[in-house]
Amino acid sequence: MIAAVEDMDPSQRKGGFIDIAKLVGKILWLIWYWVWGTTENFLYQQDRTAPTYLSSNERFHLMDAGLLMNVPYPAFLGDKRDIDLIIAPDYSAGKAFETLTLARHYAAEVKKPFPEIDDKILKERDWPKDCYVFEGKKKEPTIVYMPLFNRRNCKDAEEVKAKMDEFSTFQRPYNKEQIESLLEIVKANVKNNKGTLLKEINKAVRRREKK
Repeated sequence: MIAAVEDMDPSQRKGGFIDIAKLVGKILWLIWYWVWGTTENFLYQQDRTAPTYLSSNERFHLMDAGLLMNVPYPAFLGDKRDIDLIIAPDYSAGKAFETLTLARHYAAEVKKPFPEIDDKILKERDWPKDCYVFEGKKKEPTIVYMPLFNRRNCKDAEEVKAKMDEFSTFQRPYNKEQIESLLEIVKANVKNNKGTLLKEINKAVRRREKK
């Protein structure tokens, strides 16, 4: 490749560098102005049988819910989904309630029903309880929120932090002991809150019957 460039006459070499500079410039422009999740809409002005909201936009802006907030709440919100109950064990890398408040913010932005969350509980994020119930009143789903590390399996906030560091997302594969330990913690969280879970499932069934 070096020999090929050296064999070029000056005018060819100059033209080649200009082409490369133009290409780099275009790439940088696309990166700078690119919106994450933007994709061409193959239905744009093509399919008259498609709903207007699917065929009227030249581009879609899509986002994986896992990337957006680490938990796929968006897929379960809104009248069309008509969900009564969401059981949400939170095993994400952030502090307690982070995914929940991100979901609340998203729901407010897109005008989707979401249960009320008292911001006072955010004071408990460093050492949360093992189960919270955010009850839906009308169209909002009830959310049973269960932090992985909590007051039942950690003696204080320092131990919660230590556990989060031990089972960090960004680390090498877990060994057998870590996997078994984590599974036991998860099973205990569900077992400890079996009564609450059954109660909320019952309430959701009665709520559905009324609908």
